[in-house]
Amino acid sequence: MRRNRVLLLVVALVSVLALGAAGCGGDDDDDAAGGDTGATDTGAAAAEQVLRIAWGAEPPSLDPGKATDTTSSNVILALMDPLVKLNPDTLEPEPSLAETWEVDGSTVTFHLREDATWTNGDPVTAQDFVYSWKRTLSPELAADYAYQLYGITGAAEYNGCESKCEALADKVGVTAVDDYTLQVELTSEQPWFLGQVSHHSFLPVHQATVEEFGDNWTDP
Repeated sequence: MRRNRVLLLVVALVSVLALGAAGCGGDDDDDAAGGDTGATDTGAAAAEQVLRIAWGAEPPSLDPGKATDTTSSNVILALMDPLVKLNPDTLEPEPSLAETWEVDGSTVTFHLREDATWTNGDPVTAQDFVYSWKRTLSPELAADYAYQLYGITGAAEYNGCESKCEALADKVGVTAVDDYTLQVELTSEQPWFLGQVSHHSFLPVHQATVEEFGDNWTDP
């Protein structure tokens, strides 16, 4: 009985080794056929610049002001640059569309890159952010994520207004100092605000396109 058991163990061990050898042997075949191109990779860009990603579902919205789900957020952030991105290891804000910024108490000033453009070639400016953030806060849009901007002076009041809304829109604490300088007045000192603006609801939209096509501006 013991002899049979030993024989079975030997057979099993031989089978495992054979499978391991077969797995390793595949690499040799690939190398011989030129499958391993790592040594000859020149690092040149692919001729067709296309990134394909398998999402679990169609994004319900590509409008930063309306999107509320993870899929839409992932797609939008793959298409557009936020003011800052979060370091994946430290979660500290790092420059993206904003090159630099200063925090002076409850005032945050972003200095935008001057090489950023929309797909039609128009420059991305500080005014794009002023328009977009007020659009997200507008009662007409009824954005679910409008509350993300409530740390900005006057934002909650404008979002909840029922009359004389234009006057309240003017009091929202976001200003284009010049084409590439965006100043934000917060309701208080908020150390988390720099990281918060990496959220897709803080992304800008192209005003002329939105005004021309309305709710269908993200369609092909």
